[in-house]
Amino acid sequence: LDELRSQFAAFWTAREQDHSLLRFNYHKLDQIYNALNELSLERKEYSSDMAEIPEVRGFITEDEIAATLTGGSGVEGSKGRIYSYFSEPHTTKELADFLKNEYGTGGRSHAVSGASHSGEDHSSKGISLKKGFCTEVQLSWNDAAKRVLDLIQKDRFLTAAEHEAYEALHRAAPVAELEETPVPDDTPVAEPAEPKRELTQEDIDEALLQWNDDPESRDRMISYMREHGRERGAAAWLSHEYGGPENEPLHFSRSDSNEVTLNWTQVQRRLLQLMNEGRFTEENRGIFLGERDDTLFFYAPVNFGMQTRFDDAPQPDEDQHIVIASPVCYHGEVFLSDHNITFLKIGRDITAEQLQGKTEEEQITAMQEVAFGGHELSSEEIEKVIEAFNAAGL
Repeated sequence: LDELRSQFAAFWTAREQDHSLLRFNYHKLDQIYNALNELSLERKEYSSDMAEIPEVRGFITEDEIAATLTGGSGVEGSKGRIYSYFSEPHTTKELADFLKNEYGTGGRSHAVSGASHSGEDHSSKGISLKKGFCTEVQLSWNDAAKRVLDLIQKDRFLTAAEHEAYEALHRAAPVAELEETPVPDDTPVAEPAEPKRELTQEDIDEALLQWNDDPESRDRMISYMREHGRERGAAAWLSHEYGGPENEPLHFSRSDSNEVTLNWTQVQRRLLQLMNEGRFTEENRGIFLGERDDTLFFYAPVNFGMQTRFDDAPQPDEDQHIVIASPVCYHGEVFLSDHNITFLKIGRDITAEQLQGKTEEEQITAMQEVAFGGHELSSEEIEKVIEAFNAAGL
């Protein structure tokens, strides 16, 4: 080792005089020399009672929690609404309640640093962050509100581009001052009109629950919102389905109240909240499609249970067979067998595409093929087949 250090020291000295001796300059000669000197240091031994290296779990960092919160609730326009509300004076409880209503119930995947095994869930209890091989993080709505407020106060909630867009949107337009026009003494003064009452949130909710007074449109809206309610295109879809003018907001008013206007993103958000609160109840109507080959065919788009109503459906005979297609069945096998019912689960036994948008005859044909493997033989046809087999000596 001493000889090696001596030779390296001689090379280092020569290289200082002739740099061509070392072609690549990324070698740190002083670090190499110090490392050679450390090789001669006396080694010390350490003892430990540790039988094995303890398992170290990963964890979700504070930066990852902050980055997830800066994404907002996932509903279009949520970051602007959160920033606006949190910029006003409110108590922690008020901020927490606002976040709870803004987020509602739901979640998304790839939420923590975009990791494939990560996710974010939010419910009435708060926000839950999960990431593969990491301890789950639970934030109450109070904790989430404090963190969001801290991010806003440190100017870390909105990006520079988002902040600029927010300021442009909320920049106050100049208000023209109105000059008072003197009223002559002999001009009769009109009695002041009674002030109109403020339209309450319950008034607005009641109108949203009625939707556009079209039951079929309301059912389509409920079905769509359950599947796509948090997607960006939902607001435009709602506007089109409601049937109003394109790009026009939704107006609410009563004869004795003022008018309130909501844009369709606000309508989307409130509909989600009403659904999360269980305020929407789908009218469970089934459809009697018709009779074929002594079999009655029914279609229940919501579910098949005790509350399902089939309008204009005939009373089946004791020997008649019944086929019902629905996404969910709340009756047991004994009930189905006792009532001679074949249940077709939509999504398992038959696809939604085979039923939706089809004529009743096409729906019956599709259900018949699934239930019986094609055309079901009538009693007369069965007798003819038996006669043919007997005649052939089979």
